[in-house]
Amino acid sequence: MIVRLKREKPHWGARKIRELLVRRLAGDVRIPAKSTAQAVLDRHGLVKRGRRRRRKKAQGTALSDATAPNQLWCADFKGEFKLGNRQYCYPLTVTGQASRFVLLCEARESGPAI
Repeated sequence: MIVRLKREKPHWGARKIRELLVRRLAGDVRIPAKSTAQAVLDRHGLVKRGRRRRRKKAQGTALSDATAPNQLWCADFKGEFKLGNRQYCYPLTVTGQASRFVLLCEARESGPAI
């Protein structure tokens, strides 16, 4: 079925073909994983190679140098850890860049949005 669907829709990849199988066969048979569908397409020579796109690397901003206290503050999430009640805590700190003095340390229920 995977090969037949690929021949019907040559521009579709393994992910779309698998989703179509999920909709068509809904519970009748076990649907293969996307990686299995990709392997089947590859085995039958239905996968084009060499079309990888290069991702653009993120450009950060240059770091500023503070020469006096309170001139520049830095905010940073320090990772996460599990509390006794099995919830995660995400500590957020704010420090003065020149003095490295901790201005704030706050426990958050969620971490940074990435």
